[in-house]
Amino acid sequence: MKGGVGKTTLAVALAEAAAERDGGALLVDADSQGSAMKHAELAEEAGAPLSSVTVALPTRDLPRRLQGIGAARYGIVVVDTPPGHEAVTRAAISVADLAIVPARPTPVDLERAWATIDLVEEMGRRPLVVLSQIRLGTRALAATLRALEAAGVQVAPTMIPQREAVSLGYGARIGRPLSTLAAALLAEIMEAVK
Repeated sequence: MKGGVGKTTLAVALAEAAAERDGGALLVDADSQGSAMKHAELAEEAGAPLSSVTVALPTRDLPRRLQGIGAARYGIVVVDTPPGHEAVTRAAISVADLAIVPARPTPVDLERAWATIDLVEEMGRRPLVVLSQIRLGTRALAATLRALEAAGVQVAPTMIPQREAVSLGYGARIGRPLSTLAAALLAEIMEAVK
C-alpha cells in the first residue's frame, strides 16, 4: 500500500481503541520510516503517552519476532506496514486475522489499493478496506464504493473523514473525533473476524 492514505494514523488509532477497550494492545511499527514509533515517542515527551505498547519491528521476519516478544499475550496486535515493501507486507499479512487496507476515494489511490487487496487475497486472508480522508456526498466516494462493491471487496461502514483534527493529531494521544471513529471501526473489525 502506498503512503499518504493514513495508514499510520489509522494503525495508532486502532491500537489506542483496542487498549482502551481491552486494557492493552500492541502496536507494531513495521515501517523503517518509524512513523508510529515517532508518534508514540512524541506523545510520551508531551506527557500524554499512548495507552498501547509500541515496538519497532521493520523486518520480514515478523512472525518469529512477534513470537519472541510475546505478542500473543495481547488481545489485539496492530501492525503498521511500510508502503512499497512487499516482503514486510507479506510477513504482516501472514500473521493477520484480517488485513486492513486504508484507501482514499480517488482513482489513483484505489488503483494502488488493488495491488494490496490482491496480495491479501492471494495469501488466503480477507481484506477490509477502510476509506480515509473522505468527503461525504462526493462523486469520487460514490464511484469508489461502487467499484469495491462490484469486486466483492468488504468495505468498513466507518470511514475516516478529511478533517484537520485528524491530520494534526500526530505525536499526541488520539483525540475526538478520531477516537470515536476508531472505536466504531474496531467494533466492526472484531465482528468481521468472528
